[in-house]
Amino acid sequence: VSNMLDDSFPARDFHSLVKPAIDDLLGREVTFDILFHNSEHQATLFRYGVKKSEQIEKVYEHIMPAWKKLFEKKQL
Repeated sequence: VSNMLDDSFPARDFHSLVKPAIDDLLGREVTFDILFHNSEHQATLFRYGVKKSEQIEKVYEHIMPAWKKLFEKKQL
């Protein structure tokens, strides 16, 4: 199976790294938010060890300019 980031990052070993990380989260409450920690972020974090969401990056490049001043002024 080829996944979206396989050309950029090596996939982590499932049995020694990914499954223990998943098992560790089972039964825990996990907080998600659409921009910074959504299901795509979680999946890439498990598979590659990096939190990345291509969907959000496409949206973020459009909303960030509008939000930049608000972030700098700590109004958002």
